[in-house]
Amino acid sequence: MNTNKSHAICLLSVCPLRASENDAAEMVSQLIFGDYVTILTAGRPWVKVRNESDGYEGWMDFKQLKFIDEATFQAGIKRKDPVVANTQLIVEGPYGEMTIMSAATLPFFDGLSCKIAEAEYVLKQPLIQAKKTDLFKIAQSYLNTPYLWGGKSFFGIDCSGLVQNIFKTLQINAPRDASQQVKFGTPIAWEKREAFDLVFFTTSSDKVTHVGVLLDKNSILHAHGRVRIDTCDEKGIFNAEQQKYTHSYHSIKRWI
Repeated sequence: MNTNKSHAICLLSVCPLRASENDAAEMVSQLIFGDYVTILTAGRPWVKVRNESDGYEGWMDFKQLKFIDEATFQAGIKRKDPVVANTQLIVEGPYGEMTIMSAATLPFFDGLSCKIAEAEYVLKQPLIQAKKTDLFKIAQSYLNTPYLWGGKSFFGIDCSGLVQNIFKTLQINAPRDASQQVKFGTPIAWEKREAFDLVFFTTSSDKVTHVGVLLDKNSILHAHGRVRIDTCDEKGIFNAEQQKYTHSYHSIKRWI
């Protein structure tokens, strides 16, 4: 495998992005199948990469990447290849069948298969591509996913990863962290809120530490212990199980 190239694509369903070059290091985020990265520091087995869709940086095992040349990278990031909206999608690649998930990208898709460098991945099921009217169903598909710091999959997800994945299905590449996402989009007055507006929250300080997606004017989908639906008002998120407000309202933004 040529690790001298300056770009790569994630070739597995979901892979950890770590704070340092160690399997025990904090997982700061994850890469999803089809994500393009730029190599910042090359090495074996660890490479430092930047996810091109959100600018997030971290370390990962080089064996989970397919290294590509500059021409392939430039051609790929200029395309609007489909983003998977299926909860699960089986593809058959060089090493057999593999299950990829919602928010995966299909590089150089031709209608039947996608390609990562010379490797072809044939779809074994119909591809679902999202429209705005599909967002409610996509958002609800994450219900009861366990909370996982840095997670971006149905096996574990954090609050900002949940938001990022939902909107990625509409080809919206949002920032990774809630503190970054709050700077993205159009500010909205509380009384003008609509379904799929993003609501941001603080805890003990004014720093934004949490985000959720409005499903209607009073209900919010967010990751807190698990992906759940709670009541939301201008004071914050009210958890009926705990009978208290768990997050304090900061602001609201519209992305679509």
